[in-house]
Amino acid sequence: MNLNEVKVYCVVCGDVVPEDRKRRRSITCRKECADARNAYLRARVEAKKCKYCAQPSTPEQREDFKAWRRARNAQALAAKKAAKVAEGDEAWAAAKKAAKPEMVIK
Repeated sequence: MNLNEVKVYCVVCGDVVPEDRKRRRSITCRKECADARNAYLRARVEAKKCKYCAQPSTPEQREDFKAWRRARNAQALAAKKAAKVAEGDEAWAAAKKAAKPEMVIK
């Protein structure tokens, strides 16, 4: 099937895409529709992740973000260490119990 035989419709407004734009594999019928689509895609990306939260713009904001990240990593590391110690205590108690079975008096 030839591409010229297929009707391609604009993804924004639903009009038929002109031949010159269809040859360039465009999915919009005119520049205004392309701009509207780009604005929608940009807004969708910005809605997922705030560009100011992950990438602070001023030096003060960068330092605040780095301090927050260091504090959060320190908390996570402390929690991991506490879990590992607790796990080690339980493993040590289980190994001790297995090595020295309790005496049963008859």
